[in-house]
Amino acid sequence: MSTQPGRFIPTIPAEVEASRHAVHVALLAPADALALVIARADGLLGLPGGFVDPGETPRVAAARELYEELGASASTLGPLEPLGVDREWLTRTGLATHLFWCRCATEQLRAIVRGLADAPHFLQEIMGALLVHTDLRRHPAAAKLRRRASLENFARHRFVANSRAQLLHALTQAGMLETPLAL
Repeated sequence: MSTQPGRFIPTIPAEVEASRHAVHVALLAPADALALVIARADGLLGLPGGFVDPGETPRVAAARELYEELGASASTLGPLEPLGVDREWLTRTGLATHLFWCRCATEQLRAIVRGLADAPHFLQEIMGALLVHTDLRRHPAAAKLRRRASLENFARHRFVANSRAQLLHALTQAGMLETPLAL
């Protein structure tokens, strides 16, 4: 699955009405080609996020969800940059999923994984977090890896809702994925 051009749009078109709004945040360390992916309590993989509460903006909801699910403060991670709304998912479900990404240092991502057990919703919604290497050619052990280790194979896991497409879009926008994956 690759992200189709125009799938993620900056705003919701006036002719499309969203029944609910949700947010997801891609936490990425482009310098070391790492992405944080959560293991949810329902057994699916995804990005941190959830529904926007009444009176909240999507950005505020994204910051709240980072704290609830990961115990991470958005203010210490870096700016949450909007990547748009998934038009395809909105049309199909009526749910506007606002995607943000945050450029992090590798040590910030590692600290989140180490401190995950202290997050307010740990074991309620989130069972764990994975640091996924998105460019195995850059990993020191790459020469020793068998062919099956790849981002493409990882992306074949079961993801919740449209999280797979969101992750791939964020990786592309961050310059971490040069060519679309053939899934």
